[in-house]
Amino acid sequence: MKYITLILAFLFLVFLAGCPTSQRTASRSSDKAESSDPKAAGDIKIEDGAGKLVMKLKKDGAEYTVEDPKGLLGKLKVKDGRVTILDAKETKIGSVKRDGEDLKLDDADGKKIAELNAKEGGYRLKDAKDTMLLKIKPKDDGFKLGDDAGKELGKVKGKGSSGKLKIMDAGDKTQIVIAGPAKAEVVGVLIVKQLTPLQQAAFIVAEGL
Repeated sequence: MKYITLILAFLFLVFLAGCPTSQRTASRSSDKAESSDPKAAGDIKIEDGAGKLVMKLKKDGAEYTVEDPKGLLGKLKVKDGRVTILDAKETKIGSVKRDGEDLKLDDADGKKIAELNAKEGGYRLKDAKDTMLLKIKPKDDGFKLGDDAGKELGKVKGKGSSGKLKIMDAGDKTQIVIAGPAKAEVVGVLIVKQLTPLQQAAFIVAEGL
C-alpha cells in the first residue's frame, strides 16, 4: 500500500510539472496560428464555375495587387474612403469613392463612369448617362441580378459552410465563385461587361470600406 501511495504521488507531481509546458506549447501554437500569413485573410480569389482562376486580389496593408491568369492587371490603393485604381505600370486610371452608402466610379480626371446606388438592401448600377446596367435585389438566400426591364440575369448565393459566394445564371448554373472577404451585395458587378476587371475589383474592395 505504501509503494502504491508513493507511485501515485510521483505520477501526480509529474502531471503538475507537465501542465505549464502543455499550456506554453498550446499558447505558442495559438500565437503561430494567429500570426501566420496575416495578409491571406484579406485576399479575394475569383474563379469560374469550373474552378479556373478569373482574378485574384492580393492584400498587402492598404494595397491590393490584382492579377488574372495572364499576370498583373494593376493595383488598388485604399485611403480616406477612396480606392485608387492603377494599371500594371502604376499609372492612375480611375477611382471608386464611397458617398454614404453609394459608390461612385470616376476616371483619372474625376469624371463619372458609373455609380452604385444603394436601394432597399441592394444596389442599382448606372453609367454616366444614367442608363441602368444592373439591379441587385435582396432575396432570402442571397441577391437577384436583373436588368432594367425586370429580366433575371442571375443570382448571388450567400456564404454557406464553404465561406464562398456563388454567382449563378438564371438556370442556377454556377458561373463565378468568390472566396475571401467580399460582400454579396456588390459581387454581381462581376457580370457587368461594361466594367473592366480592375473597375469590378475596385467596387468589391470599396464596398468593404
